[in-house]
Amino acid sequence: MDIKTTLINATIINFIFSVALLIYYKYKKNFKGLPELITAFISIGFGYLILTYYNYFPNFISTIFGNILIMFGILKVLHGIVKFKEEEKTNYIFDYSMLGIFVILFLIYTYLLESVNLRIIIFSIFQILFYVKIIIHLKSNNKDIIKIESFIIRLYFIISVFVVLIRIFTILIGINMFDLMNTITITLISIMPIIVTLGMFWISSALSQNELSTNSMTDPLTGLYNREAIIKLAKIEANKHERTLGNIGIIFGDIDFFKSINDKYGHDIGDEMLISISKLLKNNLREYDLVSRYDGQVFLMIVTDINLINLYKLVEKMRSKIENRKFIIDENNISITMSFGITIFNHDEHEILDGINRAYDKLQKAKESGRNKISFK
Repeated sequence: MDIKTTLINATIINFIFSVALLIYYKYKKNFKGLPELITAFISIGFGYLILTYYNYFPNFISTIFGNILIMFGILKVLHGIVKFKEEEKTNYIFDYSMLGIFVILFLIYTYLLESVNLRIIIFSIFQILFYVKIIIHLKSNNKDIIKIESFIIRLYFIISVFVVLIRIFTILIGINMFDLMNTITITLISIMPIIVTLGMFWISSALSQNELSTNSMTDPLTGLYNREAIIKLAKIEANKHERTLGNIGIIFGDIDFFKSINDKYGHDIGDEMLISISKLLKNNLREYDLVSRYDGQVFLMIVTDINLINLYKLVEKMRSKIENRKFIIDENNISITMSFGITIFNHDEHEILDGINRAYDKLQKAKESGRNKISFK
């Protein structure tokens, strides 16, 4: 395939994806990064169109403006990915300053010190700079659920960097591979819309599926696991600890006289109280321990690899903090207490639900014996 055919293919692919994304964006305006990608692919498409029919344009348009449009497009791909991820920011001043510097260098080696090879090297260095930035942004803060999808996009840019480095190397040592390297480079840029767009849609789909799964497992008010989720996760932990011979601590906590708080202050204040208690309980457990809003004002917690003495100390710390804390909610100074029932599920037991029921029975004993207590006997 000759260079002109490759350029035409690149132009068509970029314009097709630009139109497709414009239509999609009309109905999905909340898709982050799409406007930047549309701008990128239109810019790259026009850049390649100018380079394809360079004989029909003045030298400035065909040599300078065509390449500037492609460089601008690469820059906007970076910005689209940054907007899409939402977790990272890029230095826009730096990005546009770099674009300006490379444009100046392009002008210098076109009109003052004319050199086709140096123009190619300048363009290649620009590619490497922004491809590396894209790779870094794709790698940072990756959630486990999108690591594969993100890696595939990164792999494309890593391969592109490698090819561009080979292109620079062949120029520097004088190997005549101009047409071949141009064709490979143009082909790689031409498939960028396919890789980036499909990759981002793949990531978006994975995140949406995870969000649906998370929403089905969490309590909408507190953000803690719900009853169904904690039971399912507790069973998984029980199977795991049966193999490792570890113990599991089971904790039930109930806010004492919570109904009276709702009656006196209203349900909105009651909801704020539940959120505050949820945060306190979660902050006093390890990151990998499980906390749930089991039912109303009742919380179920699963603590792994712990014995009864340490479990009691942990819960007593929680109980004491709650008892001595003044909860200030909408200028209301509220004091509360909690009752707890705790038990240890041993590795030689077979059904975690038995342990959960046992802990719940202990909670009822704590409430019956005066509340603000921990029952474990």
